[in-house]
Amino acid sequence: MKKIVSLILSLVMLMSITSGLNLTAYADDVNHYLDFQAEIYSSETAGFDNIFVGTDSSSFSRTLYNNLKNDKKFQVTLAAWSSTHIVDDATYTIENNVFKKKDLYDAILFDMIDSTDESTLCQQYQNEFEKLYKMVKNERSSYVIKTTDMILGKEKYTVEQLKTTDLSEDAKDLLLNGTKYAGVTSVISEVNKILGNVKNAYDAINAVADYLAIKDVDCGTSEILNEIASDSQSPIELRYSAAEISDCMAGAYGKTAALIAEGSISGIEFALNKAINYAWDSVLACIPGGTAISFGAKTGRMLVNYFFKTETVIQGYYQLEAAVNIEDAIIRVMQNKKNTDTGYTNIDSAVYMKSVDMYKDIILLGFDYSIELLQNAANSDFNTATDFWLGNYSQCMQLIDQIQELKQKKIDNFVKYEEIVFNKYKSLYLPNYDELEDEISKTVPVTALSVTQLVDINIGDSAYFEDCFAYNFEPYNYTESVTNVSVTSSDSNIISVVKGDDSKEKFVANNAGTCTLTFTLNDNVFDNVNVEIGYKQHCISDIITIGSYPKTLVTDSNLLSKLNSVEFEWKSYHYYSGNGTISTVSTSVANQGNLTKYLSMSESDYMKYSDVKLDGEMYRAVYFDSYRPVKTYYESIDSKTNQINNKYLKNKIYWFKYEPLHWKIFDNQKNLAICEDVIDSQCYQNEILNVSSHGIVRPSVTFANKYLDSSLDNYLSDEFYNSAFSVDEKKYILSQSINSSSSTSTTPEYAKVTVLNTTYTTNLTNASVDFSSLPTDYAKSQGVFVNNNYSNWWIRNDKEGYYAKLHYYDYNGKLVTADDTDVTNTGIGIRPVICFSEEFKNTFEYNHVKYLSDTSNSCYVVSCDDSVNDIVIPDTVFGMKVIGIKNEMFKNNKNLISVSLGNNISDIPREIFSGCNNLKNVILPNKLTKIPEKAFRSCNNLNNLTIPNNVNSIGNSVFYGCTKLASITIPNSVTSIGDNAFRSCTSLTSVYYAGTEDEWNKITIGNDNENLTNATIHYNFEPKPSNKQTGSCGDNVTYSLDTETGVLTISGTGKMKDYSGEDSPFYQNSNIKSVIIENRVTSIGNLAFSSCNSLIEVSLPSSIISLGVSAFSGCENLMSISIPANVADIQSIAFAGCKKLTSIEVDSNNENYSSINGVLFDKNITELVCYPAGKNDASYTVPNTVKSFAYGSFYDCENLTSVTIPNSVTSIGGASFWNCKNLKSIVIPKSVTKIDLFSFNGCESLKDIYYTGTQDEWNNIIIGDGNINLTNATIHYNFVSCTENQHNYYGEWKMIEEPTCTKVGLKQRTCSFDGYVQKEEIPAKGHTEVVINGYAATCEKSGLTDGKKCFVCGEVLEAQKEIAKLDHSYTKTVVEPTCTEQGYTIYKCKNCGDTYKDDYVKALGHTEVIDKAVAPTCTQSGLTEGKHCSVCNEVLVKQEKIDALGHKFPNNAQFCLNGCGTANPNYVAPSQPAPNPTPSTPSTPSTPSTPATPVPSAPPLTPGESTIANNYGVDSATAKLIYIYLTQNNISSETSSLTEKVMTGTPVKGDGDYKGSNFGLLKAKTTKITKNSVTVKWNKVKNADGYIVYGAKCGAKSKYKVLKVVSGKTTSYTQKKLKKGTYYKYNIVAFKNINGAKVTTAVSKKIHATTLGGKYGVAKAVKVNKTKATIKKGKTFKIKASEIKKDKKIRRHRAICYESSNTAVATVNAKGKVKGVKKGKCTIYVYAQNGVYKTVNIKVK
Repeated sequence: MKKIVSLILSLVMLMSITSGLNLTAYADDVNHYLDFQAEIYSSETAGFDNIFVGTDSSSFSRTLYNNLKNDKKFQVTLAAWSSTHIVDDATYTIENNVFKKKDLYDAILFDMIDSTDESTLCQQYQNEFEKLYKMVKNERSSYVIKTTDMILGKEKYTVEQLKTTDLSEDAKDLLLNGTKYAGVTSVISEVNKILGNVKNAYDAINAVADYLAIKDVDCGTSEILNEIASDSQSPIELRYSAAEISDCMAGAYGKTAALIAEGSISGIEFALNKAINYAWDSVLACIPGGTAISFGAKTGRMLVNYFFKTETVIQGYYQLEAAVNIEDAIIRVMQNKKNTDTGYTNIDSAVYMKSVDMYKDIILLGFDYSIELLQNAANSDFNTATDFWLGNYSQCMQLIDQIQELKQKKIDNFVKYEEIVFNKYKSLYLPNYDELEDEISKTVPVTALSVTQLVDINIGDSAYFEDCFAYNFEPYNYTESVTNVSVTSSDSNIISVVKGDDSKEKFVANNAGTCTLTFTLNDNVFDNVNVEIGYKQHCISDIITIGSYPKTLVTDSNLLSKLNSVEFEWKSYHYYSGNGTISTVSTSVANQGNLTKYLSMSESDYMKYSDVKLDGEMYRAVYFDSYRPVKTYYESIDSKTNQINNKYLKNKIYWFKYEPLHWKIFDNQKNLAICEDVIDSQCYQNEILNVSSHGIVRPSVTFANKYLDSSLDNYLSDEFYNSAFSVDEKKYILSQSINSSSSTSTTPEYAKVTVLNTTYTTNLTNASVDFSSLPTDYAKSQGVFVNNNYSNWWIRNDKEGYYAKLHYYDYNGKLVTADDTDVTNTGIGIRPVICFSEEFKNTFEYNHVKYLSDTSNSCYVVSCDDSVNDIVIPDTVFGMKVIGIKNEMFKNNKNLISVSLGNNISDIPREIFSGCNNLKNVILPNKLTKIPEKAFRSCNNLNNLTIPNNVNSIGNSVFYGCTKLASITIPNSVTSIGDNAFRSCTSLTSVYYAGTEDEWNKITIGNDNENLTNATIHYNFEPKPSNKQTGSCGDNVTYSLDTETGVLTISGTGKMKDYSGEDSPFYQNSNIKSVIIENRVTSIGNLAFSSCNSLIEVSLPSSIISLGVSAFSGCENLMSISIPANVADIQSIAFAGCKKLTSIEVDSNNENYSSINGVLFDKNITELVCYPAGKNDASYTVPNTVKSFAYGSFYDCENLTSVTIPNSVTSIGGASFWNCKNLKSIVIPKSVTKIDLFSFNGCESLKDIYYTGTQDEWNNIIIGDGNINLTNATIHYNFVSCTENQHNYYGEWKMIEEPTCTKVGLKQRTCSFDGYVQKEEIPAKGHTEVVINGYAATCEKSGLTDGKKCFVCGEVLEAQKEIAKLDHSYTKTVVEPTCTEQGYTIYKCKNCGDTYKDDYVKALGHTEVIDKAVAPTCTQSGLTEGKHCSVCNEVLVKQEKIDALGHKFPNNAQFCLNGCGTANPNYVAPSQPAPNPTPSTPSTPSTPSTPATPVPSAPPLTPGESTIANNYGVDSATAKLIYIYLTQNNISSETSSLTEKVMTGTPVKGDGDYKGSNFGLLKAKTTKITKNSVTVKWNKVKNADGYIVYGAKCGAKSKYKVLKVVSGKTTSYTQKKLKKGTYYKYNIVAFKNINGAKVTTAVSKKIHATTLGGKYGVAKAVKVNKTKATIKKGKTFKIKASEIKKDKKIRRHRAICYESSNTAVATVNAKGKVKGVKKGKCTIYVYAQNGVYKTVNIKVK
């Protein structure tokens, strides 16, 4: 019914398009059909109930039920069982193996209620979820396809295109109308809510489809169940159950639909799973004790099985009883819904038709119950429990077959009746239905691609492809048989295609990722499907894989040979290891020999083993010195061992391969899983307590009362745990608590690996764990007991004490309680149990990379497959952003060649690619901000790398050892490069830097980076335009052509586009020399590479499935091609015109094609597909298995002159020998009945046809048009076949073995018709003698005489003889030393000319002379001091020119400040104030004067200079210099106290600067700092004669002291013996020596720094928001600055400071606010307290 409703919806939509009518005009059409359908089904004459209800064959379950109900003997058995298991009171729990009948109805209704007509009619499913999902997926898919087509037009859209298509208002209206068509107008408001929560067409279509599908499941169900609940004729248990299930189902689907509407969940599979979970929980909650049970599959059938346990026949009876009662109840509902008097309302029609569907379901379910009961009865003693049962086993099986036929007949009748109803409706209301249906098939191409991309598939999912065809491919008119459809997968690691038990193909989703499925129908590829496999968390009964252990015995002789050649050391494995201790020893015992053997263990009683790695795989070698005893107290003799029975003998080496361990989850809450195999054998405990009970007197020992004291735990926790799991895997294995309720220990006890506890045996049943287990080969070698291929295995209970009441499952899968002898049994196997972490639970794999889900929106990369060369980490996986990488996952990966990291990753681990010595291509994420330490260390194949724009630092040793790194692109965001970052990058020649040279110079580059700094820096680098041409050549396929190399790369997934010739992007493209098609591309389109006449080679991946028509036609230089294993279809003339093609090779695993000597055939050599046109053979004999030639099979084979066709050929295909210009003759057998069109077109040299039949037979051959060259040739009729003595030789002799000089050769030729081979010997050639030239002896080498050898084979005919070597005779020549060159003696041999140097004498060295310096004056330049050699006159130190000083007249100075005496021509004398009267002073007696030394007159002093001279009593010259300093630093000459301190060079107290300090003149900063020392460095001050270094501890009370006075050439000072972690301050004063006094010329700012070892650090650099700015006069600009700390926080003694180089142009305040004063330029210095600084260039307009 639902399929037809979907079809009507399609027709209505299509009519609205073709007629241009408004869609709303047809809003009631679907409901109209529903009314019509209900009317016909309920009619009195030919209604559904008249035909199907109440007929004899309507319900086979009723017949079988009545027989059992009336069977007295069976009823006695039934009553006895029911009296103890079925109860009526309310105080019970099903955990006690009792239940109420109402519970049974709950389970059966839950099993039946949601299966619809389609799911029941078409397929029987394993569980409720699968059948429900099957139905809803079809209904939902149909809606999605049609609605998508309506919104997006006639094109086929991919998921990505849907996701980028906005949801327009028209599209919203269409979705609302579609809701009305679906007959659920009551949910319009909820659909409106959905549309408000989505953003694109994809989400909208799927969300509404999910919602409608969920609502449709519950449509009408509640009403029917409620009527059954109020039906007094139904059993009371059924009525109660119907009410409960109605509430459960309505609540579950209502709750799920609400979540969809709110946008909380999405995806129909997830939604259905959610609804089933809700309903299941509700159903269990209605059953006392129900919530305590758990099943892998949430189905009513599983619940019924739980009620009845092993009583399957009684279960069958009650199931039949329930089915009959439900059938009767539904019939009454159908009758009640008939309303012939008043007509039908929509809801009555809908509920009535829903009751019809439910009736069909219960009828068919009754068939299933009947078959199930009969199957169980046939395998039990059922006959003895009944009176009526008479049949034997075979008769029972025959009856089952009859029931299945009845069921199928019932299904056919149901379908046929529905078709009759619809055809009647079609004739009345849809007269143009057939025409519209054809239109739909044209305009709505429903293919696997359309549907599968909108359906979620997760890891672990599997389904038959047949079901996919029936529901997904053609939901309207699919009639093609699906039995001829075959499917191949491009990546079986992601999706594998397997055969089911019924030999039908099914898919299994193995791992997350994307791959392509190719569908072939009747040998023709009709679709390729791109499938993305999602991941889901592990569930009960899921298989997980973790760890590895020796399993399979190695039997391959080649592998054994390699393994036995590996060197290794044996380790010893003691059979008797255990925790028991021997307390006393009896010496007078009967079996003292056994005891002695037990006590005197030697090396010979050990098993030896060794683990060896070979070719990336791990193997274990095992050698038995002695056999393992069956019991630990037995002597290890041959008669008492399981190893012999298992065919593992001592004194022999066995090899076992380590293989993955597979575990089945049996507790999903505690994450417990049990190993699928018996992996080893071990006793529980090696000694027992009561030793005398076995008739053997042995010493008494203490027994392991607790599991943790046992040998079994010792083995699992040590040997197994450490052998089976890697370090990374151990992170996922948690400790398990092994404490029990009876434990006397107060301390929790744990184990990493243990064996199963008896508490969990029920869980094993629910998880479908096999109790009878197969041992591995390795377990057999260790002495496990084996019976019929199965073995025993240990479980433990939760008790403590004597023997601990151990158990084990025997080889039949039965639970056995162990006795005291079993405790020491070494033949019991082990199936370990582990507890895995939630992190492992959230780990999934996608395209060979493992991810860890962090939240619902993000995940991390955990690891990757080390064998994969190319790794791509996408931006997102399954909608989760990939935001990080957990560890250095690629470190030391020798196979990794290329890697791309997604752009959501902002941080990568240190050493992430370290040691990847084959890594060549890396794409780093755009969000990356730093490249951490050693990230690419020793990647010695990395040639170039582009660092993303956001990276600001390159850590230490990042590229250390990248010896082939030739170029690197660095963005201008990088501010630091660590130590050794480019050390040993010996090939680095080019650095492409995005910034300027100034920006590059500001990067902090660490030590040992000479390879970087010595490389050529290309500043302001912008990437050049790519030399690659790119584009699309398929829906999901792109290409990239490198025009320089000529390499064309085809990438993507799915099919390439088909072309008609010139429309191909590669047509006649002479740049293409090589084609590389990457994996996951599945087909090459028609004429894709047509006329690529420069193409030489092609690489086809394993994913290629088909080659289109003329795919490589006209590729004249293509020489060879290899066809991969999965190619299933090669279209005609794929290689036509490839005139140099000499060979077509085929992978030996290809199931469709083969190759013989380069000629392409089908797999069975029955069709010749293509003979390469470039083969040089003149003649060719077709193999006698060939029956036909493909179209154009010998196209353009111009080298062929003759061809012999065997009598197996019946037809010659069209254009087979097209344009074989030089073909002269051909043998055609009389078996040929047809020669197709143009078979011999262009065969202009064809003269002779050798035909084996008569002329009449020739005339009967059907010869197509275009074969004039054939018909014009001479026909030689009755061509005689070869006889034993007569053959037709059309081929030339072929050399088999070339003759040699001494050995005869062999040649052969083949009969061109019957293949007879004639062989002939060729005489030996004899030697061809040549001379072997000798050579004369020399002083160092002996000579040889002439000899003789054969020129052909090289055999020596006359050996050469040795001539003794000569002796050297040397002469001497002496070369004298010079100033720079050493002297030596040259020795030369007179005989051979050999020359060498010896007797070296040192160079004399220069005789140095000083060239005096010349001081510059105001008008003349000077010279610096120089040096030269007085012997050779070489200039040692060049004298440099010093520019003339030029006159200086600052601040209205009267005379030149340089002291030359030149007067200032612009001097303006200051006005002098009137002198004050001065009181007279008594005269002092004069002292006789000394005659004064005449001095040159100096220029008069200015007022400021005079003040300085008077205040400090200095001469005029000194006063002038001091005045210059003061004026430069804006210090008033009147401030005597300050200037005194300036002049004397004593800094002020405290941590502040004094007024005269100037950062621009004297920049001081700390550089190297240790725990005990600080180094201060400053710039050189012009004309300074020296510097005074002051220092003190920081603090206001600290006084400076002079640390050092240094010369003017020194610009750094290191203070040592300091206290660690302490702040110190420094001040530098520059001075000039004038008349014996140190006159201050510049003073630095005070700088502060702390020694290492404390909690504070210093600034690494200063960061500013801008490095240059332009402002207008009077305007301001704010500098934002911050300190970049090195590692620790900074304790600030002062904030960041600012200083202007010219306050007349711009000023700056303490907060960095710059103000323009006048037009000009200046520099603002921004400096931190330790002197590091940045400059900001200011321009004032």
